[in-house]
Amino acid sequence: MCEITPNPVGDEARRELRAYAKLLSDIRSTESVLSALRGRSMAARAYREMAHKVNLSLYFLFQIYDWLLTHQPELVKDILEPFRCPHCKANLDPPMGAET
Repeated sequence: MCEITPNPVGDEARRELRAYAKLLSDIRSTESVLSALRGRSMAARAYREMAHKVNLSLYFLFQIYDWLLTHQPELVKDILEPFRCPHCKANLDPPMGAET
């Protein structure tokens, strides 16, 4: 169990996190993504829309990752470490300014 106390976070930072969480939540309910993943659609449009949603999701997740490392670094730095791509073995380092 973590015994570190979270840093106080201002209202503006909390609004920013809520906005990213809402945007990420809005993406998940896209019918074309579900259709493509379930194999019901072979239309190119469904796959292009799914790729667009995946791209947006990755952006929003990275923003949340950055937010956590910026506002609560002591709580999450042992969990959020550089991402290692399983395909190309490239490293994606934490956002600049984050202490790790």
